[in-house]
Amino acid sequence: MNTPDIKTLKKVIANQANKQEASDVIHWMNTSEGESFLSNEIDADLQNYAPEIADDYLDAPVPKKEMFNFILQQIRQRQWKKRIWKAAAVLLPFILVVSQFYYFGKQTNFFGEEEYTEISAPKGEKLHVAFQDGSQVLLNAGSMLRYPNKFSFHNRKVELTGEGYFQVVKNPNRPFIVDAKSLQIEVKGTTFNVKAYEEDADIEVYLETGKVSLLKGNRNIKDLEPGEQANYNKKTGECMISKVENSNIPLKWTHNTLSFDNTSLSEVLTQLSQRFGKRFIVKTPHAFSYNFTLATEDTTLNDILEELNKLSPVTFTLLGDTIWVEKK
Repeated sequence: MNTPDIKTLKKVIANQANKQEASDVIHWMNTSEGESFLSNEIDADLQNYAPEIADDYLDAPVPKKEMFNFILQQIRQRQWKKRIWKAAAVLLPFILVVSQFYYFGKQTNFFGEEEYTEISAPKGEKLHVAFQDGSQVLLNAGSMLRYPNKFSFHNRKVELTGEGYFQVVKNPNRPFIVDAKSLQIEVKGTTFNVKAYEEDADIEVYLETGKVSLLKGNRNIKDLEPGEQANYNKKTGECMISKVENSNIPLKWTHNTLSFDNTSLSEVLTQLSQRFGKRFIVKTPHAFSYNFTLATEDTTLNDILEELNKLSPVTFTLLGDTIWVEKK
């Protein structure tokens, strides 16, 4: 281990060093070289300590009693100072460790109560969030995220209602956990998508890269491999794993692509409502019997409705903020 320079040692003792400098000095103090250096500094200080009062006694009678008391006083002072230095030699590494622990505690909110931030992506909008560890999430419309301002010492936990595409920075010692109420998704560094709207019967988890574990309480339900999607039924607790051949399908919303594959009308209306923030009214219930297959990159609602009108005997009519749906 390299010997710290004097400037660094003084910064550490004055509590002006950064985290890395303090850590280096702590480890060095525990080496034989560090202990020898501290001992030499103490001895040098004691040798240089000499009260400059001898001139007061030149050419004058030697006051035996006063001299004796003075010598005793100096001996006591030297003994006391030596004890202080010895105590400092023992306590300094401990003080530095405690200081480092306190500094780390402030960075992770280890000592205080957690403070949370709660954000929502309104219907018709997406929202990008960057966490303090460098991880990121893109929230889909109508989604809500709750997360601590500082992650804890043990994990990085956030709460999600809705849909989010996560890009997590790898940290094996502090797993990243997405709490979707009925299900928890634990990762250590990966990219994945979670769809967990309150009105949905299932929670969908699609793994793009890395590895995730699905947890119910403290129980591990499944582990996902890249390209796999889990559908967890919130009512029954059943979890189905499937291989996704086209990765663009579960991530289509992140690229502003709209895709329906034999999708029911109710699901079509749900996605359009979330994306564009519009209200749908179905005038003829029989329209719910039709499914839709569509893939488009059109970004305007009018263009999408025009495409849907061509696919089935169902019409979509936009009037103000409301879309009327009825059988032709």
